[in-house]
Amino acid sequence: MKFWIWMMLAAVGAQAHAFDFSDWLKKGGGYQRKRSVKSKSTNVAAVRGVDEPGDVDPDARDFPSLKKVESRQSAPASQLSGQSEDEIKIGRDVAANVIAQFGLYEDNELTSYVYAVGLKVANSAPKRDIPYRFAVLNSDILNAFAAPGGYIFVTRGLLAALKDESQLACVLAHEVAHITQRHVMKAIQKSRMVEAVIPAYAKASADKAKYMKPVADMAVKMLWKGLSREDELDSDRLAIDYASAAGYDAASFRDVLLMLKSRAQTPQGVDQHVKFILSTHPKPDDRIRAVEEKLRQK
Repeated sequence: MKFWIWMMLAAVGAQAHAFDFSDWLKKGGGYQRKRSVKSKSTNVAAVRGVDEPGDVDPDARDFPSLKKVESRQSAPASQLSGQSEDEIKIGRDVAANVIAQFGLYEDNELTSYVYAVGLKVANSAPKRDIPYRFAVLNSDILNAFAAPGGYIFVTRGLLAALKDESQLACVLAHEVAHITQRHVMKAIQKSRMVEAVIPAYAKASADKAKYMKPVADMAVKMLWKGLSREDELDSDRLAIDYASAAGYDAASFRDVLLMLKSRAQTPQGVDQHVKFILSTHPKPDDRIRAVEEKLRQK
């Protein structure tokens, strides 16, 4: 592992597990939309006002910005297998689409911090022969995303709503669980839409690229449609294990879910900033029950 990564992890381990993300973002100008980037590859404005899945452009890609994310990545646990190489290729398309929707929040100090916490959690999860990348999206909405192949994103809106490092670790642990369990890839394999594509892709040798795009497009749609209720609750439970193994207070995840529940039940109705995550995840009450049951087993 690179020396700077070890130094960052040491710094994270040494500091108190109380980090005011709201204050951090305000000091760094987190709500200045002019800091958003514009996609060079698609000419689509990176900050698109995406509040729910219906606002998403499934064809948008921002590969230039993706390269910035890939410049900071963990080393894979072992040599990449053919299966993992394919997953990363598909994940690159999905990650480029995520960035095209929201844009990157380009604060190197904050991104390094999120990366270090995420890597600490990922190192406590079952090892996979893929690198992990963590980045912050420039959006007010409260959400986090995991693309196949180790790409994990959290919005600055969600960061601002968290209270401490343990809550951040639990959020990232949930996304890491989607990666370790290959939830998106398994959902693709179960889809009838790929019955014709996957066999042809598996048999192809030199010309796999032409089969990759329809599979990647399907992965993009899977992400925005939302994974199954079972997959989301599975990731909630595993997040408790991963965060706890990394030395964090896993009960903080319950507090995150309670916060989402409170945003869903304001006197004015559902907070606009949580509409997206509520539309692609089980109800907060269901998630809270599952997490509390898991915590009782610890």
